[in-house]
Amino acid sequence: EAGSQKAEDPIEILSKAAHAAGIRLQIRGELLRDTAYRRLFLLAASEAMTNAVFHANAKNLFIDLTEEGSCWEMRFTNDGAVPEGPVTEGGGLSALRYKARSVRACMVIESADGFALILRGRNAVETDV
Repeated sequence: EAGSQKAEDPIEILSKAAHAAGIRLQIRGELLRDTAYRRLFLLAASEAMTNAVFHANAKNLFIDLTEEGSCWEMRFTNDGAVPEGPVTEGGGLSALRYKARSVRACMVIESADGFALILRGRNAVETDV
């Protein structure tokens, strides 16, 4: 197997980007092993970090990864400025919503008490026929 085919750890990739952007990552929970989940995580985390830096002037990005039964959730929040109005989905968030749908996950944006980007889905499970 060629070295270029080995996927780098999404947390490692994100940590490098966060360091370059001058933002601290605070991650609670564990990433699932599922490849589609990990790709979605990296896309969502990158978007959340970009928005935290450019729109909220945040210093910390908080990532909460939870799993309960067959359901999982990724929640991204930051310590930056609270949005002044409803968050409009531009290219990055729209692309993320499309990607989430492609893996049968849903995306929610909360902006009342601070920005939160939330993705929820189900683990790929074998179904009884």
